[in-house]
Amino acid sequence: MKGHYKLSLDGQILISHIQGQWSGTTALRYAEEVRELVAGISVPNFAHLLFFDEWELGTPQSQFITERTVSWLVSKGMSVCAEVFSPDHLKEFILNKATAGVKGNLSIRRFDKQVDALDWLAARGFERSNNNSIDLETL
Repeated sequence: MKGHYKLSLDGQILISHIQGQWSGTTALRYAEEVRELVAGISVPNFAHLLFFDEWELGTPQSQFITERTVSWLVSKGMSVCAEVFSPDHLKEFILNKATAGVKGNLSIRRFDKQVDALDWLAARGFERSNNNSIDLETL
């Protein structure tokens, strides 16, 4: 399946639903849209909630763009990141690579349940304006 994504901003939380096989073109389009959304954040720190269960990995070019995007997000105030997906060693390896350059400046946790990720973010002061679970179909 061709790579695509859904993005939204809820309070201080950037929400990304990542799907399919990512090319450099998809990663670049995602990076541009993320930059536009983050420009609308008026607080010094924000969180990123990512859903990776439907992600089918990507090309080396997409990996490079993702690493740059993560670094840029941290430079703009992203301080915590909650990643939601069923346990998958290959995804973990690739995601660790993408965030290796910002490890000291970013707190990352992985969850297999959305509710646990939202609770973790809330405990760190990042709450959504709508406390219902996130419907990934309508995100």
